[in-house]
Amino acid sequence: MINSLEQDFHSALHKRREEGVLRKLRPIINPSESDFFSNDYLGHAHSNILKEKIENKIKYTQKSGSTGSRLLSGNSLLAESLEKEIAVYFKAPAALLFNSGYDLNMGLLPAISNDQDIILIDQNAHASLKNGAKLSNAKTYFFRHNNLEHLQKRLENSSEKGRHIFVITESVFSMDGDLAPLEEQAELCQNFGAHLIVDEAHGAGVLGEEGKGLTYKNTLREKVFARIITFGKAFGVHGAALLGTDLLKQFLVNFCHSFIYTTALPEHSLFSIRESLYFHKDNSRNRANLKKNIDLFSELTGLEEAWLSPIFTLFAKENKKLREISDDLKKERFAILPIFSPTVQKGSERLRICLHSFNKSNEITRLADKLKSYSLKMGVYQ
Repeated sequence: MINSLEQDFHSALHKRREEGVLRKLRPIINPSESDFFSNDYLGHAHSNILKEKIENKIKYTQKSGSTGSRLLSGNSLLAESLEKEIAVYFKAPAALLFNSGYDLNMGLLPAISNDQDIILIDQNAHASLKNGAKLSNAKTYFFRHNNLEHLQKRLENSSEKGRHIFVITESVFSMDGDLAPLEEQAELCQNFGAHLIVDEAHGAGVLGEEGKGLTYKNTLREKVFARIITFGKAFGVHGAALLGTDLLKQFLVNFCHSFIYTTALPEHSLFSIRESLYFHKDNSRNRANLKKNIDLFSELTGLEEAWLSPIFTLFAKENKKLREISDDLKKERFAILPIFSPTVQKGSERLRICLHSFNKSNEITRLADKLKSYSLKMGVYQ
């Protein structure tokens, strides 16, 4: 007999199935398929060289787990020295490690804000940032995606209503691939005394000077209150770091729940992050190959505007059509998945295509030719 709770589950799943947006875990990518959907932009997650470097280091680990939170038994000299190295690498006063970018975003905003504060967040920001804002109890308002005029109006309306104002955005938007106008946003924040927080999950490792993200720029670093770096995408490992002042770090150690109440990263993860940074520094060729592939795909698909990120989006009018196209591409051995609501706004469902340093030019050409046959609209959803 099905109880009422299980009936609710069945109904919700049935609705998603009817709408053609039911999620399922899929098998790991077939080696015969060309990867055009993962976040392994530089191929570091599959690098045998990086894997060997990590394995050589973990021979010296003393334990397989960290045994507790950083404030109990989980701290180590390795963790503290790695945070210093991360801070130096990204030219930040201090860095604080988190288990993932999601953990970081879920804990940061509730720690630094409360119901007397105001959060202004780009409507296309990642779910982890939106959920963190909800947990904070701060008054939260969205501004239209990358719209400076709307952000300014929000700031004007908020300047005398909140104790502190936080503006939240991403450097590269994960589902759109476009870049935030960070210079202009930073200036607006300075004018209104707001604090700018930038998630560099899809920018760090790929864009900016030496591939260290868009906020690494001299004219931006000191204007950004907090930078969020994740290591599970372009860096090819796992974990995340918050970059900010030493005061902010000390505050989070005392008040950030997703840092305080979780088991710390084990030594294996810490060595992996350290080696990934060294590997990233020594492999500018991978970033150059990625840029070359981005330029080639942009040209072949007729994208008029200059495109910098490895993420491209294509839109169709029906979810069913997106699923059919994805299945058809799979037959052609292209691994590309459709993205549905609520990951993106309803009505903005799309194919998300990710370029990588390891994609071959003939693969890219063949994919571009195939996509043209579908007559899809390429660009950014506004």
